[in-house]
Amino acid sequence: MKVICIYPGRFQPFVIHHKLIYDKLKKEFGNDVYIATSNKVDIAMSPFDFIDKKKIINSFGIKNVNKVKSPYISSEILDKFDPKDTAVVFVLGQKDYNRLKSTKKQEDGLPWFIPYDKGNIKYTFDRHAYVYIAPLIKLKIPGYGYMSGTNVRKVFQDLDINESKRKELFIYIFGKFNIDIYKLLKYKISNVREAIDEFISNDFKSIINEVSKGYSSGAIVDDGPGGFYGNKYTYEKNTKEFAEKLGMMVVDYLIPDKELENFAFHVYPGGPIGDVSFFETGVGGMGIKDRDTQRMDFRGNKAYKMWKKYIKKVAQVSGYKILNNLDSVQAIEDSKDIGTIDLFFELLDKKINPKIGNKVWWTKELQNADLLTNDIDIKKASKTSKTSIKEYKTSILNTIKPVCPIDNKYSKEWWDEQLILEGIASGHMSHPFEDNNLTFGDFKELIDKSLNGNLALERDIGEKVDGQNLLITWKDNKLKAARNKTQRKDPIGISQVMDMFKGRGEIRNAFVYAMQDLDKAISALPVNKREDLFNNGKNFMNLEILYPQNRNVINYDISAIQFHTLNQYDINGNIIGSSKEGAYILKKMIDDANQSVQKRFKIIEPNVLKINKNKDFSIKKLYFLNKLIKLQNKFNLKDINTLGDYHYAWWQNFISQMSKNYILPNNLLIILINRWAFMDKSYSLTKIKKEIKDEKFLMWILNFDKNDHKKQLKVNILPFENLFLELGSEVLKNIHGFLAGNPDKVIQDLRNDIAKIIKQLRLNGDITQLEKMNTQLEKIKTLGGFKNIIPAEGIVFQFKGKLYKYSALFSPLNQIMGIMRYSR
Repeated sequence: MKVICIYPGRFQPFVIHHKLIYDKLKKEFGNDVYIATSNKVDIAMSPFDFIDKKKIINSFGIKNVNKVKSPYISSEILDKFDPKDTAVVFVLGQKDYNRLKSTKKQEDGLPWFIPYDKGNIKYTFDRHAYVYIAPLIKLKIPGYGYMSGTNVRKVFQDLDINESKRKELFIYIFGKFNIDIYKLLKYKISNVREAIDEFISNDFKSIINEVSKGYSSGAIVDDGPGGFYGNKYTYEKNTKEFAEKLGMMVVDYLIPDKELENFAFHVYPGGPIGDVSFFETGVGGMGIKDRDTQRMDFRGNKAYKMWKKYIKKVAQVSGYKILNNLDSVQAIEDSKDIGTIDLFFELLDKKINPKIGNKVWWTKELQNADLLTNDIDIKKASKTSKTSIKEYKTSILNTIKPVCPIDNKYSKEWWDEQLILEGIASGHMSHPFEDNNLTFGDFKELIDKSLNGNLALERDIGEKVDGQNLLITWKDNKLKAARNKTQRKDPIGISQVMDMFKGRGEIRNAFVYAMQDLDKAISALPVNKREDLFNNGKNFMNLEILYPQNRNVINYDISAIQFHTLNQYDINGNIIGSSKEGAYILKKMIDDANQSVQKRFKIIEPNVLKINKNKDFSIKKLYFLNKLIKLQNKFNLKDINTLGDYHYAWWQNFISQMSKNYILPNNLLIILINRWAFMDKSYSLTKIKKEIKDEKFLMWILNFDKNDHKKQLKVNILPFENLFLELGSEVLKNIHGFLAGNPDKVIQDLRNDIAKIIKQLRLNGDITQLEKMNTQLEKIKTLGGFKNIIPAEGIVFQFKGKLYKYSALFSPLNQIMGIMRYSR
């Protein structure tokens, strides 16, 4: 009978006495000791998420760390074993065991948890689990008492000790000093203390006096939540976040369990309206029954007259007089025939009502739902609102976040914590300057973290590898591969890969040899584990093939297959989930089977890099912040404004300048901004032609859209692109641990290759090629010149829960090489 040991816990954080217990378990149970911990986080008591905990535990040299939903059940670990030939031993403290030992009796009259007696294991875990009582190890933190999670956190919250003393105590806690773990604890724990200090440092007396004097006698000082928040959801979300910053937890809200009331009725003549308009409004997705009864949903002339009457009173109360309603009259025409969107959502709710455990995807259901193509009411709503069914469908799909089952089990935690639809998993990795949702405040924080060496706080920094990308799976007891969406739906075998790359020399060899080596390695794995991992073709390993005879830009001088992520796809070939852990699991399985070194390739796991703080941190930070603030001030934007807001303002200004001799309706201005700033082609040229009567201005729009728009788009983004490529170049100089076996040779090879290409282009290139080359050479000059070349494509890091890349010089170098590559 196989015996495995599970050591569960919160580990907030994992410290030296946990390590001593783990060492004792290793002596008792050998290599079959699994640490189990969840991803549950609250800022005061459990500040570390699973990635943080794994990093801390790994620093002790412990690799077998598993994320589970419930540590004292650990089904995620147990599911990997046969319950009929495996016994499990849980390691619990005496208090935890006293709490759990009265669990429900099994058929033999014993509880599920029974005491562990060495040498006397007779039950497999389909019947019972054994409990090993962890020894009580009493270690002290000088000045703080016995070692515990609470006292460890106190060390980092205590403002009365200096850094030197805190580092000394860190050694007591962890047994040795580790700068990365020290920074992690300081970042995750100290911010609670800083939030409290910031709050209590306010001069509340002066604030209260100022507010009191600002109102005449009898006026309202506090309108309650309704005076500050648009709805109950926003109020609860914001107050919860603020409470957590102060180390508190919201237990209950004292306000009634219904939507917020309107406030200050006596201030406004006739009382306030439910929303900002008498026109049709509402929260997307709510059915008619769920709508706030105070909302006024009118249309056309009736809505306009009600609004005009109301706004006139508001203006008079404020001491103003309405002179012109500008384009408000247009709302009559725009709204008079609007179809009932509430009816759409109500029908949607009737047709599709997913519940926990539902095995059918939202997206799949929406795509197949009859109401999207056949329902008469929806067709009518679509027709009257001049909006196509396709546009209705697209708008709904974009607002719904699907739930994600793994192995047909609903797991919200898995979706929230593991699903990554960015970067390697989806085939595209964004630079920070490509994300219109990042704010200027985010950019400032990213600059600080990048230069301070703190990019690895959310997730290990990975090397972005310049190889041949491939997806592989195991389906119908055969190795299969995919390079595109069609093949993800119906993956191809080794013989088909041969046909696919027939006659393409070394690129054919790279893919075929990799498939042959992978087939041999994965065939040697235990059948049940292999099937669990790949789920008969539903899960694919995303990997990179490094083959020196067929290199792109970087010559790694090694033949390797590097795993990235384990991706999950739906029946249509769309990615629905991705887990980095899958790469490590498959690599370990292959290692355990002694199959990591094959005939032509070595199979390796993702390469984790280390980053140092920039030696000129203060100077460089100021340099990059000044560049960013200059862009921010161009349109008087605040830290909460996004990059998308900048682009909107830029294009609004540009279009207004170009149309100053033409009266451009406001709705058409918005259409052009969305089409040109955000490439939203739902604003078609056909619609624009109908709107514009001035032939000359129309010709300018059509010509610009066809010939100059893309060029102007590049000009618009260029300042941000240069800023973050230059920042990336600074960061990459402080990275070490790249994959290349001989970094100096890689760099020299790159310089030689580029020099040859530049020489050849200057001798034989045409004007277009020379212009492209000079553009990239200017970019290289901006990024510090050829001395800043590194032996890698770049790095992958996580920021605000999303994956981004820094590639610096690789991007222009790749562009220059591409001039020759694609001209052949």
